[in-house]
Formats: sequence, structure tokens, C-alpha cells
Amino acid sequence: MEKKGILKHFATIGIGTILNMAFGFLATILITRMVSPGHYGELSIFKMYGSLAGSIFLLGLDQALVRFYYNSDAREYKSTLLRFCVRWPLIVTGIIALIVIAIAGTGVAKTEYSPVRWIALAVYTAGIIYSRFSTTVLRLECKSKEYSWCNVSQQIVYIVLAIALLGIYNSNEVAVLIIATIVGQYSVAFFSRLVGKSYWDNSKCDLSMYGVSKRELVQYAWPFIITTSVATLFQSIDKISLNYFCDYNEVGVYSSALVLMNVFAILQSTFNTLWTPLSVEHYSKDPEDRAFYKKAQEIITVLMFAFGLTVILFKDIFAIILGRDYREAAYLIPFLAFHPIMYTISEVTVGGLVFKKKSKIQVIVSVVPCVVNFIGNTILVPHYGGRGAAISTGVSYILFFAMRTILSNRYYYIDYSIKRFSFLTALSILFATYATFHAANIMLICLYIVVVIVMIVLYRDTVREMIKYGINFVKKRGR
Repeated sequence: MEKKGILKHFATIGIGTILNMAFGFLATILITRMVSPGHYGELSIFKMYGSLAGSIFLLGLDQALVRFYYNSDAREYKSTLLRFCVRWPLIVTGIIALIVIAIAGTGVAKTEYSPVRWIALAVYTAGIIYSRFSTTVLRLECKSKEYSWCNVSQQIVYIVLAIALLGIYNSNEVAVLIIATIVGQYSVAFFSRLVGKSYWDNSKCDLSMYGVSKRELVQYAWPFIITTSVATLFQSIDKISLNYFCDYNEVGVYSSALVLMNVFAILQSTFNTLWTPLSVEHYSKDPEDRAFYKKAQEIITVLMFAFGLTVILFKDIFAIILGRDYREAAYLIPFLAFHPIMYTISEVTVGGLVFKKKSKIQVIVSVVPCVVNFIGNTILVPHYGGRGAAISTGVSYILFFAMRTILSNRYYYIDYSIKRFSFLTALSILFATYATFHAANIMLICLYIVVVIVMIVLYRDTVREMIKYGINFVKKRGR
């Protein structure tokens, strides 16, 4: 993909992400003022179970689709590959759902949910799986505009339906929110399937004709069953711990803080959506061009840290808009900010494991931080509640970045200047620690200025280049 094309797709997805987050942010503001933290926390746990189930039942075949999609440009190859990858996750989901619903319905074993709630969870999980594949195809085909609007539709459908139903059936807030969530998820699947229908045609071929076997697909995919499920569990341990040691109210406040962190999605989702297929395509054409990845890492480091530090500085303002019952969310933001920062940057530095097909190594990358996060939550949550969960999560994602980068460099070395990155990270941790236990004050502002200045000095060449590009971009637009 040419440079102009890359920037065009990045801008398109960025605009879509901004709209998506704007609607999502609006939905959160409205809904947190209409429902209690306890009910909001119960919805969050339901969605967490759906995400965890989806990550397991995808069977890693979504990653296989991305990795092998560009082996051929033939439409029949891509269509056959897509149908193979999507078929088995849906079949497995259906089988497991029937077993769990039968157990809950017969009372053979005690379960957390009623049969009706399990059915809702199964339907939601199937929607997550199908929409994952249907939107992935749009990404891989660089249908940026269509991909963006499909995701925006989810938020629009959710917010309209949730508010309408809450106005009518406010006595059953959790059920209303679950229904709106499911319908919103299926709107993504429906629209993305409709837009990308030509890639789902019935043409068939023998994948081996294009140098790909089903055995190879499965061998590449299965480690991701562990990797993605552990990664999702990694992201969920904080909520599980809060639900176990505290209650739904604590989960609700914590979840509202996570939604506030969706401000990051303007950068994170835009970059992550484009980077994986772009990097794989670039490697397949020029495997020796390491400067491309180093430059990308430097730019995204500056963007993510600058944005993250600013969000931490204004944490109290963000929390005010959620409502009085959710004010504690302000003190959870500082360490939660390390999740999008470290995850997004590591999407670049993990390239070696992707390019060299070392999917099994990524199991280790997911398991170790997950264990550390579990230990951290077990120690900190009973004493500090949501703040303890946020600290544990932030530290674990820093470890996650370190492991991804170090192991990736064993197979495809790139000089990412880790020493200066580590120094910037250490200063940011000090800033986040102070912000976790103090409201906005002069000291917080001074710490922010110091860390930003240090970042600019460490990455002065990158900052200078970004400013120059921005000025040139504005001049061209002004003509």
C-alpha cells in the first residue's frame, strides 16, 4: 500500500473511531445517570463473559485468516479461507451453549445464570464471533469507510435502544441493557456482512492449490486459543477480583473508568485496525526493511504517551460527567492508562513473532502477565478496591509490553531504543502513582510538565518530524 493510501485509510478509520467513541461516550454519560453502579456492573460482567467465551471459541482462526489472507489475490481462495475459518467457531459455540443451557435447565449443577440468561449469553457470543470475521474482511480489503460505519452503527443502535427501553421498562434495567447490547452487536455483523457480501460468495477451491493446507491453518491457529483467551482473562481479572472481593457496585464504577479510557480508542483502535494487515503486507514484500517498524514505534510512542499523560492530568474532569455515584472512577484512570499505551505500542514491537509465525511463543507472552495480574489483584484489591485493581492491571501491561518486545526481537531484531523508552515509562509510573491518590493540584500539573518535557527531549527527532508533517498538512489543506 502506498504512503498516500496508508494515510487515507488511517484518516478514514480515525474519523470512524472518533464517531464511534463519541456515541459510546454519550451512551455512558446518559446510562450511568439512569442506572445504578450495581446494575451497570452486572452488565459489565455479562459482557466480560461474552468476550471471554468469544476469545476461546474463535479457535484462533481469526488470526489465521489475517496471516494467510494475502497468500493469493484469487477471490475463490479468499472466500474459501473465510468460510473455513468462520464455520467451526460457530459450530463449537452452538454445541457448548446447548450443554451449558441443559445443565442450567436441569439443575444438575448450580450455575450463576438462569437458562434464559445463558441463552442470551450464547446469542451474544455468536454475534461477537460472526462480527469479528465480517469486520476483519473489511479491514483486510482496506474497506476503511465501510468498516468504520459498521462499528458506528453498533453504538447508534445500542444508545437509541437502551435509552428507549429504559424509559419504558425501567424496573428491569439489567435485562434492558443486555438486550440493547446484543442487538447492537448484531447490527455490526449484519451491516458488515451486507457490505462485504461479495467476499462471502459460494465459490470453492482447494486451498492447497495456493500453498495453504487446512492442517497448516489449524496448527497456526490453535496456540491463539490459549493466547487470546488468556489475554481476555488478563483483561478481565480485575473485574472478576472486584466482583469476588467487593460487589457489583465496585465493578460498575471500575467499568465506567474503563469506558472513560475509550478516549484512547481514537488512537488505539485506529492504529491497531490498520497496523497488523499493513505490517504483514509490508514484511511479505520487503522483509529486510526494519526501519519501517522502528519509525512506526517511535511515532506511536510519542502519540500514546502524550495522549495518556494528558488524560491522567484531566482525570477529575472526566469523572465528573459520569455522575455523583461514579466519582471514584477518577482515581482509577492513571494506571488504567497503561493498558492502551503499552498494548498499542507492543502491536509494533511484537512483529517478529507474527512474521516468523511463532504463535506458540505468544502463549508465554499472555500467560506470565496474566499470572502476575492475578497475584496483584489478589493482594491489592482487598485493601484498595478499584484502585488496587487498576494498579495491578497497569503494571501487568507494562510487563506484557516487555515480554512481547524481548521475545519478538529474538526472531526479528529491531533496535527500538529500549533504554529511553524504559526511562519515559518509569517517570510516567511515578506520575500515575501520585495521580492515583491525589486530586488535581499544582503538584500534579508540575509533574505532568516534567514528564512531557522529558518525552520531547528523548524523542526530539520524531517530535520534530511530526510537527513538520503537521504544518505541511495544514498548508496543503489551506490551499
